[in-house]
Amino acid sequence: MNKMIIWITYLLLVTVLLTGCRLIPANTEDFEVGQDAYVYSLEVQQIDRDSGRVELIVTGELADGCTSLHEIEVEQVGKEFILTVFTRRPTGDVNCTMALVPFTETVELDVEDPQPGTFQVIAQNIQTEFTLNGEEGYEIGQDAYVYTLEVQPINRELGYVEVIVTGDLADGCTSLHEIEVEQKGQEFNLTVFTRRPTGDVACTMALVPFEETVELPVDGLEAGTYQILSQNVKTEFTIEGAE
Repeated sequence: MNKMIIWITYLLLVTVLLTGCRLIPANTEDFEVGQDAYVYSLEVQQIDRDSGRVELIVTGELADGCTSLHEIEVEQVGKEFILTVFTRRPTGDVNCTMALVPFTETVELDVEDPQPGTFQVIAQNIQTEFTLNGEEGYEIGQDAYVYTLEVQPINRELGYVEVIVTGDLADGCTSLHEIEVEQKGQEFNLTVFTRRPTGDVACTMALVPFEETVELPVDGLEAGTYQILSQNVKTEFTIEGAE
């Protein structure tokens, strides 16, 4: 009889211990969402230039044994990506191991309007960056020297004025990428972007002349004199009033 009582008591103790060690409650819907995680590193793995998609590995630690990763929210503000790590944890009175738990998660960043440039990625106090090049195997820069801006006769019917931009490229490996036009009031600012192969390539070091025609929109502009600027070179054109 005594042996039977001892055996039953032992089984009861084992049952209580096993129940106390369970970290996740039976009702798995009872969770609360928080930010109980610590980010230690952000590592850019892969860049798809065509789609503007970037693969990023986020590593860190969760606060305890009851905390799991819920989602990593990504917000793009200009050329910055802000990552917020959300966790989830059982509600109620549960027993948890108190040690930090490592985590690794892969996040895809979709760059809106993936233009060439350098982008920042921020999560808590950790930052990294990545660069989108204009073409695979090329880097975008401003390795050109503008010498003249020549305004052609204004064609009001077509709605634009042509400007011939001439200058030199920095070397034999540099080519013209695009000339970006920005209008601010009565000023047109022209920025010359170039492209150059990445890596160790042999290039002639002599300057290479270039000439490019740029169209400036004039539809809707009021009568007056307008300035055109590119680097240290300036010129102007005048739109006459209605006759």
